[in-house]
Amino acid sequence: MKKFKFFAILLIFSLSIVGSSLLFSPSFNFSNAEEPVETKPPVKVNNSNAQEVFSQPWMYSSITLTEDITTPLTINAKTNAEIFNGLLDGNGYTIYNIDFSSVDGGYNLGLIPYAEGAIIKNLKIGGVITNYGDRTNQITYQFAKDYSELYSGIIVGTAVNSQIENCEIDIVNADGNKDINLDLNKGVDFGGIVGKSVGSNLKNIIVNANFNFTVKSTSTHNFGGIVGTFSSSTINKSLFFGGINITGSGENAYCGGLIGFAQNTTSIIKDNASSATINSSFAKMGAIVGQVSSASKISKSNINYNYWTANLKGVGVNGDDYNSNTYMKQLDVAFNSNFLSNDENFNSGFDFKTIFCVKNSKITLQRFQKFSLSFASNKDSIIEDINFVINGEKYKSYTIGYGEKVKIEIILKDDVKNDKVIENVANFYRISEILVSNSSRMEDLSQAISKNNSGFDITFIANDWTCGDYDIHFATNTYQGEFVVQQIDGEFPGELSFGNSLNSFEQNLTTYTINSDTSRIYAEPKEQSYYLFSHWNLYYIVNGEEVLQGQENESWWNGNYSTLASIKINFGQAPFNQNFKLEAVFSNEGGVDINLINIDKNNIDSISVQGILFKDQAIKISKYLTNAEFKVVTKKGYDLDTNKLVQNLSNLYDSSVTEEEIVKKVVKNEDGTTEYTLNINIAKIYEKDNLEKINIEIPTIFSNNGGENSLLWLWITIPSLVVVGVAIFLIVYIKKRNIAKNNVKKKREANYKDFYS
Repeated sequence: MKKFKFFAILLIFSLSIVGSSLLFSPSFNFSNAEEPVETKPPVKVNNSNAQEVFSQPWMYSSITLTEDITTPLTINAKTNAEIFNGLLDGNGYTIYNIDFSSVDGGYNLGLIPYAEGAIIKNLKIGGVITNYGDRTNQITYQFAKDYSELYSGIIVGTAVNSQIENCEIDIVNADGNKDINLDLNKGVDFGGIVGKSVGSNLKNIIVNANFNFTVKSTSTHNFGGIVGTFSSSTINKSLFFGGINITGSGENAYCGGLIGFAQNTTSIIKDNASSATINSSFAKMGAIVGQVSSASKISKSNINYNYWTANLKGVGVNGDDYNSNTYMKQLDVAFNSNFLSNDENFNSGFDFKTIFCVKNSKITLQRFQKFSLSFASNKDSIIEDINFVINGEKYKSYTIGYGEKVKIEIILKDDVKNDKVIENVANFYRISEILVSNSSRMEDLSQAISKNNSGFDITFIANDWTCGDYDIHFATNTYQGEFVVQQIDGEFPGELSFGNSLNSFEQNLTTYTINSDTSRIYAEPKEQSYYLFSHWNLYYIVNGEEVLQGQENESWWNGNYSTLASIKINFGQAPFNQNFKLEAVFSNEGGVDINLINIDKNNIDSISVQGILFKDQAIKISKYLTNAEFKVVTKKGYDLDTNKLVQNLSNLYDSSVTEEEIVKKVVKNEDGTTEYTLNINIAKIYEKDNLEKINIEIPTIFSNNGGENSLLWLWITIPSLVVVGVAIFLIVYIKKRNIAKNNVKKKREANYKDFYS
């Protein structure tokens, strides 16, 4: 026992020593979790932090402008060590004043000195703006006196495998000049957008500036209106306006309206234009490219669809093959939007609907513009109200920036169909034309139209194509429905008619395509004594095939029975909300004549049986109907005598029925008439006596609520009461007078007798 205690104490002591050593060992980690990886934060840029952000843009995963940057920025050249590989989104804003300097060293100079795997978009540099204290809008450069190499662009110094799109340089100083002056003591690769591009893609670029280069050395210089040196890269849909002037002296200066020096077989220079004026007494020049490498030539087909206005070859040094391409042309006049947007001139034309536009007679990018929205004064007569809806607020006119979401909300006036105000008025109409500033936009905006019960919505993104003065027109819907009569033994037993009353038989046809002005269809047998209307068959047209929906299912007929020969059309509701076929089916069996007897035409306005108007002749309907519909309209001052009607039908049924079973609906009309909808079991009456003709009486009574006629009882009752009252008074008066006379006579007779007694 003592040994056991000794070994136990020894074991506990040993474990304690080991545990303590592990616990306090600096190299031991109880967790398998890795150390957190530091990530770059995004940043929103405004005037207060712009200098800080663009002094070290590589510190951020994304840079997004939130306003125009008017604070002057100082940008210094950097080396390749400072890599920006995130997103720079100008968000449609402009940076106005930048001082570039390479004095502190470094060989990449630009708002982003070195970009690799980056995306740079929607950014504008320049524009007309003043009042910066003692400064005006300008881009300035100060270069070191001695450097080994320098890649300089206003937006990017060196771009490797990067995307640059929707960017614009518009350098116009307060005095109207566009000059950017550069004194060069050493060689430089300079571009209006990028100094050096390797494996990058430039698209939708505009540079509007004058570059004045003063060359003071024999070093190699590559000057381009957009890119200095261009390798394994792509540029398209890009424009250069302005000029390039090279003074001084040198032996190795190359200049192009778009690109200074280009190389590598995979490079693509297509769908571009330059109106640059290029002047130099010693530089080698090309209107599009100054020099193409002879050692690493670009494929001939990859430099095409480029146009220029300068009196130069399109490609300067080593450019003969490219200049022979079909779409490498000098233009006699400056290019305009019509020329640029024409697909016949380019591999694909410039997009002047959503990308480019013309403002103040100048081609510019839409992303940096404002647009106006308004409505034409002559709006369509069926419009109740129309508004632009932006962020939930409604406007009649609005000034809006590119890319903002807009909705036009259209409310239509109430319309009347089938003698009642309809709720789904938009189903009767379609937008037939959309004009914006008198130009058609129907085709472009048709996919943006949505419909609701009260009108239409048009939702779109604001740009130069979708903004302006809106004029919207409507047309009545056409419904591609087909009405046919089912043949019996190769013949048509009946005919169809369309109109608003039974007397408006305009044409007899077997098929008909209708519009929403039609409100009723009739099916009538050709021979009343032989054929009998039975029912409608409904088909929906699905992928060109007819799919039968049924004949007795009320759900597809909006509450009307499919056995009614006269049917109201309720557009926008099934089946009139899609392509359909409605087939009228007639039969030569199972008919019975319904004869309406003892009808007082002074009290009844109209009676119809299964949609057929009663005209003093028996109406033939199916003898199998258990709920034949009778519609009775009584004149003003009269009601249906439902008690007597129920009693009559109970006799015909040979069993008692209730008013609730017979009278399904009662509607009091504004004109004083009353419409009754009755359901009568014809099959039950027929089974009882097998009659060929069923006589049904529709009794009426004088109404207690019949307007002027309802006061007739007063004109009868009051004089009658007066006459009765006077008669009673006279009778009582005469009777009392006679009694009095009799009493006097008796008294005289008594006195006489007394006197002679």
